[in-house]
Amino acid sequence: MSYLLPHLHSGWQVDQAILAEEERVVIIRFGNDGNATCMQMDEVLASVANTLKNFAVIYLVDIDEVPDFKIMYELYDPSTVMFFFRNKHIMIDLGTGNNNKINWPIKDKQEFIDIVETVYRGARKGRGLLVENLGEAIENGTRDQHFDSLVTELSSKFEKCQQLLNNISASISSKAACYMPSRIWLSRIETVEGTKQKVAEAEQMLNQRRELVAKYKNSLEELTKSDI
Repeated sequence: MSYLLPHLHSGWQVDQAILAEEERVVIIRFGNDGNATCMQMDEVLASVANTLKNFAVIYLVDIDEVPDFKIMYELYDPSTVMFFFRNKHIMIDLGTGNNNKINWPIKDKQEFIDIVETVYRGARKGRGLLVENLGEAIENGTRDQHFDSLVTELSSKFEKCQQLLNNISASISSKAACYMPSRIWLSRIETVEGTKQKVAEAEQMLNQRRELVAKYKNSLEELTKSDI
């Protein structure tokens, strides 16, 4: 059923899909169309896409074709469904201990619709579920083991994102150095200019991701300061 849903074929397309949507939740299924688990999930996604169209949009991403997010989002499962709203990753608590994503096939259509409706209502408040839980813990004065685990989890993700950004930055710098034109290659200046443009686009995407990480980090710092 994957052929019934739109696909995103590059990291840039994924970023633009998340950035461009202002009013609806962006649902992205990461995986492979031919995987049995993905096929089960895609059947449900395709069947509810029209029902959810007023407040959610669904995309599919092949993680072999677009490996950019494997490390950032820890995409190690056959099928992973994630939610985004206004350029923010919306975390959900379904009682599994994994607040970042749904990494199993949901076979009940109504169950998935209920989840998306809950995500949409929560996202309209302007905060992801993980940060919201931290805020509630601070407000109620209940800094317990659960609170500390949330802080640790979020801090760990900041470190992983920063490491990924550093790796991307180093890769961009390396590629830029490799494509510096020399006298021998003056006849290929147009090709090099095209490469420079791609490098510039990659740097722009990198800066957007840095801003996203910075926003999450600022949210954590503000909540932690409030607790103090």
